[in-house]
Amino acid sequence: MGNLIFISIGTAIMLVLSLLRRKQYQLSLWKAILTPFVLTLFGVAGTLVLFFIETGRFGGISFYGSVFMIPVGLFLYSELIKEKYMRMLDFSVVQICAMLATMKVNCTLSGCCYGIILFDDVRFPSQIVEVIVGLGIMALFLHFEKKEIFKDNFYPLYLMIYGAIRFVLNFFRGGISPFVWFIPAGHLWSIIAIILGIVWFVANNRNKQTTE
Repeated sequence: MGNLIFISIGTAIMLVLSLLRRKQYQLSLWKAILTPFVLTLFGVAGTLVLFFIETGRFGGISFYGSVFMIPVGLFLYSELIKEKYMRMLDFSVVQICAMLATMKVNCTLSGCCYGIILFDDVRFPSQIVEVIVGLGIMALFLHFEKKEIFKDNFYPLYLMIYGAIRFVLNFFRGGISPFVWFIPAGHLWSIIAIILGIVWFVANNRNKQTTE
């Protein structure tokens, strides 16, 4: 029930961000309204699928599932609404970060994704730190938008930035167990995200240079 409530809150926040920024991306009103719901649909589907892959059961979510599923879903969505794929990804990153921060508030309240004990009974505030990370990355990409830099490269950059930060933070999470060999799931997905981001960024900019 808690997940559903916070997913709804996150979608509402994404909708506000979408409407406030639609003119910058020259999106029509109906596309700006529809996009947050599409992001939620594919994001939630991805978290459920990845949780099943990690645990072999349903009933939970793994945020990295949304990170990997949303680019696939947005490709289909962009084709359907006749918008440029990379620009739609640019448009979506800020909203994804807002949803991440919102869901980590839920983690804070529910007690999941807790941190390791640093000393005595003091536990690392993993959930709160990840709320701050989500908001911080969102602010960074809002800055990129304002300065009009890294156009059509937001998602590869997001994969690299979030992957690197999450890789470090995963060392401070409690209840971590190996997923593949000795590697925990969070570390594995972070490594994959960083590699995908680097390859995507390089390939994307190489294609730009050859077409100019």
